[in-house]
Amino acid sequence: MPRPIVRAASEMLLATASFAVMTMLVRVAGRSLDPLFLVWIRGLLGFCILWPYLYLRQISILGTHRAMLLIRAAVGCVGVCLVFFSAKWIPVSDAVSLFMTSALYVPFVAAVFLKEHLHWHTVKLASLGFLGMLLIVQPGFAEINRGIFYGLAAGVVHAFVYTTLRGLSSREHSLTVVGYFLGGSALFTTPWVAFPTTLPQPATLFIILGIVISGFLGQIFLTRAYAHAPAARVTPYIYGEVVFAALLGWYFLSEIPNLPATVGMALICASGWALSRVVAPATDIS
Repeated sequence: MPRPIVRAASEMLLATASFAVMTMLVRVAGRSLDPLFLVWIRGLLGFCILWPYLYLRQISILGTHRAMLLIRAAVGCVGVCLVFFSAKWIPVSDAVSLFMTSALYVPFVAAVFLKEHLHWHTVKLASLGFLGMLLIVQPGFAEINRGIFYGLAAGVVHAFVYTTLRGLSSREHSLTVVGYFLGGSALFTTPWVAFPTTLPQPATLFIILGIVISGFLGQIFLTRAYAHAPAARVTPYIYGEVVFAALLGWYFLSEIPNLPATVGMALICASGWALSRVVAPATDIS
């Protein structure tokens, strides 16, 4: 494997590990704090960390396609809110797996809104992932947790982000896109957290700091991975987040997926990995 590909794959795995840590910490903090507050503080502090770097590197903060950047930030904010609410209610591995179903929706969204041709091979691969999704949700066999709906909605929203705005990162610096996402997350959630009913306890502040740092590192490693290798060679490694999430949930939270859910996670990862090799993946930063 060429050295740039190895480097990019390593950075992608570091990104997925960072995001898995963030999701686990969100689940812990969500026991006592509103997920919207966590989205707000992550966006605010993350932007405050990123802004000096953009300024020193003379990277445009406002960008040129500002309307598209704002739309991207708004939809991305909705997506991360759904992910955080999902992590509050269901195990970390389930929340991450349902979020990863976004790759399954992309070909269908592109076919409807961008009039792209939908291959039968793509439909078969996506069907395999949807079967995995059903094994995680297990409808009719157990009471469906509200977190399941948040996770499924997060996957759909993220698919729309990837599909409709996937050309944005080719016209704007990737860190400008990240800056809009973080700043927009703080701005759009401000009305809901202006008068919080519950303030974080001192011990929770360290968890919040961990959410901010792990999320920020995930964004940076993700950006660097796509900068060092073609997206088609890097994107399959993003499914490592499911593995990291399962291990973290098991070790720190004693969350052990049952057999159907484990098989479902494997099917989602396998179908998503195969789709990323068949369908030209988006390079937009999530």
